[in-house]
Amino acid sequence: MEVQSTRLYLVRHAQTDWNANGRFQGQTDVPLNDDGLKDCLEARKAAQKLSLTAAYTSPLLRARQSADALIEGRGLELQERPALMELHLGELEGMYATEARERYAHVLTQWKEAPTSVHMPGGESLVEVQARVSNCIEDIVTQNPGGSVLVVAHGFALLSFVCHVLHLPLDNFRQLHLDHLGLTQIDCIAERMVLRRFNAPLVDGAMPNYHLPA
Repeated sequence: MEVQSTRLYLVRHAQTDWNANGRFQGQTDVPLNDDGLKDCLEARKAAQKLSLTAAYTSPLLRARQSADALIEGRGLELQERPALMELHLGELEGMYATEARERYAHVLTQWKEAPTSVHMPGGESLVEVQARVSNCIEDIVTQNPGGSVLVVAHGFALLSFVCHVLHLPLDNFRQLHLDHLGLTQIDCIAERMVLRRFNAPLVDGAMPNYHLPA
């Protein structure tokens, strides 16, 4: 019997003003800025080359706007999954990096040295993010046997899943990075997940910003 494979296309959302200005974003619902919207129009052209059968997104506006642009005209229903949302930064959300370093120096030091040991004040941990995102995407694969699926989400959320696929210790997530509108392809064959492409640019020049010091 032929084994059906499912292809995942994972894309990080386009730019917001908070990305550009260095504000910690997390689950705060910030829309794309003009540059982000413009980049989405360019990315749509590249995305036309992807044969898609389904599309999923984080419900946060920046992801939803990016996903809407990428699938426009395809007749696909965009399905929201709250489990795809970004790391909840709790009390750090909305802060600029300088302010956070003054008020939460101990948290950011620990985040740099051992990120999986950090539970964001009033928020969540990267370990919790990896669990919910991985479970969600694995469910999406199960629901789409033989499909070709777009998933639009966020930097930490997607990086945590790639670490899961590669069996890379989550504390080492900084060995990877995702640009805005960077595309990662994972082929799911039986019980195996194979990384085929990582951070392929849908738009040239889109730069990464994770809202926390690297």
